[in-house]
Amino acid sequence: MCGIAVLLHHPTVGATAQQWTGALEAAIAPRGPDQQGRMTLTLDHDWKLVLLTSVLHMRGPQLYPQPAHDEAGNVLLWNGEVFAGRLTEDKEPEARATANPGLGESDTKAVLQALGRAWEKDGHYKDDEVHHETNILPPSLISRHVRQTLANIQGPWAMIYYHKASKTVHYGRDRLGRRSLVMHIAAAARGAAPIEGGEWLAVASTSAPLVAPPGKEDEETEGLNAWSEVKVDGLWCVDLSSLSSSSAGLSSPQLVPWTPLFLEEQQGQQRQRQPFPTSPSDATNKLLYALGEAVRRRVVSAPTPLPFVSSSLHSFAKSKIKVDEEEQDKEEEEKEENQDKEEEEKRSIGPPARVAVLYSGGLDCQVLAALAHLQLTKEEEQRRAEDATTDAAAAAAAFTTAATYPPIDLINVCFDFQGGHRSPDRLAALAGWLELRRLFPSRHWRLLLVDIDDYEEEVKKEEGVVKRLILPCQTPMDFNIACAFWHAARGVGRVMKGEEEARQVLKKTEGEGLLRYGGTMEGAEEEGREEEKGKELPGPCSVEVCQRVFKPGCNERLCGHCCLKAQKKAFWLTTVGRGGEGNGMLEQQQHQQQEEEQQQQKQRQPCRVHKLGKSWLVPQTNPPSPTTAAPAACPAAPLSSPLAPSLVLASSSRLRYRSRARVVLLGIGADEQLAGYGRHRSTFLRGGEEALARELEMDMGRLWTRNLGRDDRIIASHSREARFPYLDEEVMSLLRSLPPSLKYSLTLPMGVGDKQILRRVAREGLGLEGAATLVKRAIQFGSRSAREGSLCNFGSHRAGKQKKWRKTAASAGWVVPGLPKGGRGEEKEGER
Repeated sequence: MCGIAVLLHHPTVGATAQQWTGALEAAIAPRGPDQQGRMTLTLDHDWKLVLLTSVLHMRGPQLYPQPAHDEAGNVLLWNGEVFAGRLTEDKEPEARATANPGLGESDTKAVLQALGRAWEKDGHYKDDEVHHETNILPPSLISRHVRQTLANIQGPWAMIYYHKASKTVHYGRDRLGRRSLVMHIAAAARGAAPIEGGEWLAVASTSAPLVAPPGKEDEETEGLNAWSEVKVDGLWCVDLSSLSSSSAGLSSPQLVPWTPLFLEEQQGQQRQRQPFPTSPSDATNKLLYALGEAVRRRVVSAPTPLPFVSSSLHSFAKSKIKVDEEEQDKEEEEKEENQDKEEEEKRSIGPPARVAVLYSGGLDCQVLAALAHLQLTKEEEQRRAEDATTDAAAAAAAFTTAATYPPIDLINVCFDFQGGHRSPDRLAALAGWLELRRLFPSRHWRLLLVDIDDYEEEVKKEEGVVKRLILPCQTPMDFNIACAFWHAARGVGRVMKGEEEARQVLKKTEGEGLLRYGGTMEGAEEEGREEEKGKELPGPCSVEVCQRVFKPGCNERLCGHCCLKAQKKAFWLTTVGRGGEGNGMLEQQQHQQQEEEQQQQKQRQPCRVHKLGKSWLVPQTNPPSPTTAAPAACPAAPLSSPLAPSLVLASSSRLRYRSRARVVLLGIGADEQLAGYGRHRSTFLRGGEEALARELEMDMGRLWTRNLGRDDRIIASHSREARFPYLDEEVMSLLRSLPPSLKYSLTLPMGVGDKQILRRVAREGLGLEGAATLVKRAIQFGSRSAREGSLCNFGSHRAGKQKKWRKTAASAGWVVPGLPKGGRGEEKEGER
C-alpha cells in the first residue's frame, strides 16, 4: 500500500504550486509511513511535473524506494499488489520467472521492469509504428503497451507512470477500482476528462484541500468538493509534447479503454482448466478451494508487525530533523516506556497479529477468518519445520496463552452506548468469536472491541477528517459507513478475554430480535413454497374507524398505529392493571370486564412486524398512565438496560489495545455477486431472474465509485492495507461461470436462499453452523452508526430517515442527491 500523487502545472501558477504540493504530501503521508519521496521534473516551456509518494512496505525483504525510475528515465508510482497473472508476454520460462514477483518479493521493481520490456527488446523498439529516424514514440502506441502489461496483473492496483521518450504520463486503476485514485475537477470537465487549455492537473490516492490560484478564487476550481474518481474504463494518457508557453497549454487526457475484457478471458481460461460444476456439492467445493487460494495470496505475504508504537491515531512519517539534547532525552525515555509497554502487552495479550479481519460476525467475514486461519496454519507449520532451532522456552514466555498459533485480530466496532454496546454486529461478533474458538482452538483469536462511548466527542471531533477522506462521496450514508470503517480500521479498543462474559451477554439479549437467523437448509425449500402460497396482501385495517392499510404479517391485520396502540394497552393491563371506582353491581361488572380483558391480552401473540420501543419492554417503576399519550418509540436511558452497567464497567476497567496488523481482510463483493442485499430479493420478486441479473451486473459495475475507492481511502489513512478476497479474479471468474440456481435461490427465506453457495461453504466446508444462518445486516445498521448519526444530527433516528432530512443535510454542507425514496440518499436497512 502506498500513497501516490502527481501535480502538473504551468509556471504562472507561482507560489500556489508549493501549497498544493505540501497539501498533497500531507494527504498521502498517513498511507505510507515507511518512506516518502518527491521528484520534480522540468518539462518544455518550464512546465513542472511533481511526483509524490509515501510507501507502506508490505512485500520483499527490503523496501524498494519510490518514485521508482529505470535507466531510461521512466518513473513509476505504484500502489498495488501483484498476486497472480503474468507481467510479460515472453514465452521463455526464464524471462517469465524473472518478471513475475513472488509473494515475498517487491512487485514495484517487477512492474517497472515489465513496463520497460513491454515495447523494447534488445535495445530496439518492437512496433512498426515507431519513427526510427526521429526516435519519436506515438503516445497511442505507448498507451497500448502499458495497457497490455497492466491488464495481465491479477490484484488491486493504482499507478502513475511517466514515459520519458514519448513525453507522456499514464494513470489509472484496475478494472474493479480496488485502489483509490482521484483527480481534481479544476482540470476536469464534469469528472470525466480535463478541460482543453487547462493550467494544471492533480491526480492522487486521496483528496487534498487545494486552494485556487490568485485571481481565480470565485471559479469552481476552488474547494474540497472539486475531486472526482478516476474512472476504471481504461488508462488515461496525457501528452506532454503539446505543452506550450501559454497558460492554457495542457491538452485533454485520452482514454485507452480495456479491450478485450480481461475478466471474460479469465472466464474462458478457467472453463478450459476445470470442468463445469453440475451439482451444489461440486460448486461448493470449487468455491471453497478458490476462496482458500484467494485468502492465501493475501495473508501469506502479510509482513511481520513493527515494534510497539505509542497510541496515536495516525502513523505519520517523521521528517529527519535535528533535535537538541532535551528532545533526545525525551525520545529515549519514550523508547524505554514503549519497550516496557510492549513487554507488558506480550505477557497479558500476546504477540501482535500479522492479519486482521474487519469483523461483524456475519457470514462473509466469518468465512474469511476461518480461511485465514487455515492458510496461515499451513505457512506457520512450514516455517516451524524449516526452522528447527526455535527457542521453545522463549516462545512460551512471550506467548502465555494456551493457543499454539499466533493471533488473528478480529476488529468489531459498536456505536450503541445507550443500549450497553449490544448492537446486532456486536452480538454476532461475540457469537462468531465463540464459534471460532470452539472449532479452531489452536489459534489465538483476539476479538478487539471498539466501543464508541460518546458520538459527539469521538465522531464529531473527526468529522472533518472523515469527510475529506470520503470525497468525492458526500452523502450521509457514505459518512455513516465511513465512520464505522474509520474507527474499526484505527484498531484501538479493549480485548475480549473471557468466554463466560460473552455467553452472559448473548444470554441476556435472547428474545430481543437483535440477531436474525434464517434457519437451516433442510425443509427450507418446502417452507418457502408454502410461504409463497399463503402470502398475504395488504388490505384495510381491521379497526372500523381506521382508514389506513394493514401491513402483511400483522397477527390482527392492523396498521402500525392501531397495532402499537393495542400493544400498549396490553402492556398496561398485564403489567399494571386498572383500578375501578364505584360500588355495587357497577363495580363488580367493571372488575369482571377488566379480568376478561386481561386474559384476552395475555393470550395475544406478539406482533411480528410492529415492535414496541425498548422502554416499553423494560420493567418500569412508574409506568405511564393509560390516559396519557405515550410516544411511539421512547429512547432508552443510557443505563436503562440491566446489561449496560456491566459492559461500561468492563470497558473502562480494561487497557486499550491497538492492533498492529497491516493487512485487513474485508468481505466486500460477496453480496454484490451472490444476491445478498434485501433489494435483490425485492428486484427478483418484481422482475424475476432477468431483472435480478441486471441488478447484480449494475452493482458490480458501480462498485468502484460507491464502495471501493471510499473504503480504501478510509482504511489506508491508518497505515493499513485493505484486501478483498471475494473480489479475487479467480473467485469472480468461478462465480460468473456458475448458473444462478447454484449460487442463490431467492424463493427461500432470508438467511437461507441469499448467498446460498457461500452458506454451504460455511456449513459443509468449514463447520460454521452459526454464521451460515445469519441474515445480512449492513455495517451502518449493524454497528448503529446510522442511528447514532441521526440522533446527533437530526434529533431522532426517525427524523433522519424522513424526507425532511434533505433540507437539514443540505444546510449542514452535505451533497443531497435528488433521488426518490429508497434511493442512495435514503437507503433502507435491508438494502445495504
